[in-house]
Amino acid sequence: MVYDAVNHKFTASYSTFSIFNLFNDGNQNLKQRAEVIVNRYASSAAATAGLLANTGIGDTAALTVITKNMCKKIFRIYGCNGGYTAAITAVSVDAVVGTNLAAKGATVWPGAGNAINATITYTLHQLEGRALIEFLEENADSLDGLSDVDAVSKFAYRVKLGLNVIKNEKVKDILSKAIDKAFDFFL
Repeated sequence: MVYDAVNHKFTASYSTFSIFNLFNDGNQNLKQRAEVIVNRYASSAAATAGLLANTGIGDTAALTVITKNMCKKIFRIYGCNGGYTAAITAVSVDAVVGTNLAAKGATVWPGAGNAINATITYTLHQLEGRALIEFLEENADSLDGLSDVDAVSKFAYRVKLGLNVIKNEKVKDILSKAIDKAFDFFL
């Protein structure tokens, strides 16, 4: 991580080759690159949830991998590698697993249940990914001094704020309960 004295921000070098680099001019800031990751992984998670919703635990295992990779890539963009990265990733995975299990009841209606599961999964991944971006944007200067519990608490606060933008009360309720359980377990 390098401190940019002109813009008063930390920046991470991101020289790894990816398909994303073929379609941009390299002038995107860290937040823009992280948002691309969130969109990519939220879409992948929604497709996985929709297709595998009726397979027992097949979608839960796949969503766990997708969530871990999304968090890992966002942390990598911001040049983070502290213990808090594992703690926040674990909470994110727990929230996805809890939400996925809570939404399983909807799969009794083939088709409609899969769509509901995909919608909830997409929303949760967007919420978690954007909360993680905001957490990293706000705390870039003080990450090394944060304990795992403080980092998760700040992340949890950002996630809970994000719930306010969800208009569907049923989706908001399902996500809120799953997120509360994940945070209660860790904190």
